[in-house]
Amino acid sequence: MSIFNSCSKDPDNIIYEVFDGLTHGAVLRTLEITSPTFDVVDLSSYFEVIIEEQDEGFGGLLSQVQVFISASGVSEALVSTIPASAFTISSNGLPSTTIRITLQDGLTALGLPSSGVACGDQ
Repeated sequence: MSIFNSCSKDPDNIIYEVFDGLTHGAVLRTLEITSPTFDVVDLSSYFEVIIEEQDEGFGGLLSQVQVFISASGVSEALVSTIPASAFTISSNGLPSTTIRITLQDGLTALGLPSSGVACGDQ
């Protein structure tokens, strides 16, 4: 008895369009969302995620990560730049860091007053 198994490229899979023609690059993966929302009455409340960077050189292509924030009706703004030196090596052997943005930092980056946010804003 013989069993054969083969893999074929699924032309309908979007990942093939993303990687088509690329020779190198990097991906940021969210490992954990530790604080998904802001408390609009507490300017020190924060949004926090733990990310991991993956590239063909196991972090060798990483120089920095720029973090942007956006809000409805307001242009996207740079809120933070994290240098590669701020990353540590995760259990997967890849660079990892925590991104934490306070509500005040986000409002400042967007040029909004503290009265410029309300429950339900995104």
